[in-house]
Amino acid sequence: GQLNIINNTSAASLTAVGLTQTFSIDKTTLVKTPLFSYPTITSFDHILAGDTLLISGKNAANQQVVSAFNVNNGISFWQYSNGLQGYFNQIRLDTSGHVYGAGESNNKINLCKLSMSNGNEIWRTYGDTITHPKTSTYDLLINKNKEYIVVAGSNNHLNNSTDALFYFFDIHGVLYESILKEDEQNIVSVSVCMEELIDNKIYAGGSINSF
Repeated sequence: GQLNIINNTSAASLTAVGLTQTFSIDKTTLVKTPLFSYPTITSFDHILAGDTLLISGKNAANQQVVSAFNVNNGISFWQYSNGLQGYFNQIRLDTSGHVYGAGESNNKINLCKLSMSNGNEIWRTYGDTITHPKTSTYDLLINKNKEYIVVAGSNNHLNNSTDALFYFFDIHGVLYESILKEDEQNIVSVSVCMEELIDNKIYAGGSINSF
């Protein structure tokens, strides 16, 4: 299963987050000791911000969720669920204390902005559900100057071929541009990762015309 290191500052142990539990792992013996559980969540992404662990995914009802815990004791600060079927597989923070969650609901890319302090929803939005009715999320990027948000992924077709897709949203969640790299061979094209450069350009990686 999934196990991701979130804290490696101690010489004796490290902290890792799994699908349903957070563990302390002894570096000498590699023995895992459960710290706390979140049994209603399947996690896809996480952020450690000071003592706050943010986890995104889906709950037992297959609804999108983002949860905030104290990483030291497992006490829950807040949990956000919008009631939509699906999951958040990407979360990011900006420098103003906001959390962004991107994922899929009803097979469509969607995005939300939350308050870091209490998990209150600021806005929620979808991509272009008319031109691209079935889409998948792979990466989320918040522009360093907080001018825009980019969600990268794929536009999916009934024959299982996909096109690489980028949605650009403004800071209010309004979709203002989409870029589509069409797969000319009806196979698989997808954007899976992005990185912003200091000149405000974005590098994107993925696959084009790939089985």
